[in-house]
Amino acid sequence: MRILWFGRSSDKDNAPRRAIAARIVRPRTEGEIALALSSLPRYRVLLLLRPQDSATADAWAHVLAPAVGERRAARIVADATSAGVGLVTTCPRELAEHYRDALIRRALPCAIEPA
Repeated sequence: MRILWFGRSSDKDNAPRRAIAARIVRPRTEGEIALALSSLPRYRVLLLLRPQDSATADAWAHVLAPAVGERRAARIVADATSAGVGLVTTCPRELAEHYRDALIRRALPCAIEPA
C-alpha cells in the first residue's frame, strides 16, 4: 500500500480511479440545470427611495440605465418614487448580493430580501 502525501500519489495508483471517473462524469442537461436553479432560494434586489430623494430620481434612472436598460430603469425609479421601493430583480442569493454591491458602488441605496 502506498501512503498519500498531501493527496498525491503516483499515476499508477490513480489509473483505476481516473478510468472510473471518466466513465461516470457526463455533462448536465438543460433540465437538470433548470431544476437545480429552481430549487435555490430566491431573493429580491430592491431600490430604496425616500420621499426627499424624489428630486434626484431622474439622475438615478441615468445611473441605473447601463445596468438594466433605459425603459426598465425608468420603470424601476418610477415605482421607487411612488411606493418608496422599486424591484430591480429576483434571483439566487449570491447573484442578488452581486447586484446589490454593484448598485451600492453606483451610490444607489438598495437592499436584498427573501422573495
